Amino acid sequence: MKMKSRIITFALVLFASSTLFLASPKPARAFLFDPFEIMVESMLTLINTGMNNMMTTMLTLSDDIGTMADRILVMSDNIGLMADRIVETEVLMADLVRDVTDAQGPSALLISPTEGELVSLSSLLDITLSNGASDYVLFMANTAEMAPATNILVSNGDTFAATNRARDYATGSQLYIAIKALNADTMGPISNTVMLNITQ
Repeated sequence: MKMKSRIITFALVLFASSTLFLASPKPARAFLFDPFEIMVESMLTLINTGMNNMMTTMLTLSDDIGTMADRILVMSDNIGLMADRIVETEVLMADLVRDVTDAQGPSALLISPTEGELVSLSSLLDITLSNGASDYVLFMANTAEMAPATNILVSNGDTFAATNRARDYATGSQLYIAIKALNADTMGPISNTVMLNITQ
């Protein structure tokens, strides 16, 4: 054979051999421990696990956000109801104050006798009110706290029964009195308290 033919034949045999070698199945490399491949596979596994965990967390958070939004809506409804009730309560309180104010009798101050005045219970009590009312309830007590206290109705300025009550009720040399003025059958707020020095 000629040299050229031999080179061509050798090249063809070499090409066929390399093709067969590359195309033939290779044994599994399960038992080969290449550190780089192990590191790459570990990183891929870690990234895959991290992505799965992140997706699960995001889905859970999105569910929680939906639940939280629902709760916020319920809370806003409850706040609205509470605000309505507060307004209703304020209206009721205003109506109550108005009704109580309308239902009260006249306000009055005890002008006479004056604080610390010496009063003899042998004669009738001379009581003067700031509004000139002659119908009132007279309260009497032996202490400044006005407790316990007794009370008696005074009509048309007649203090006869009130003086007798004071004489029987007083236990010392001091007596505290206050009044509530009347308008028909409606009684006003209590007046100032006056301390009297009394003699029988």
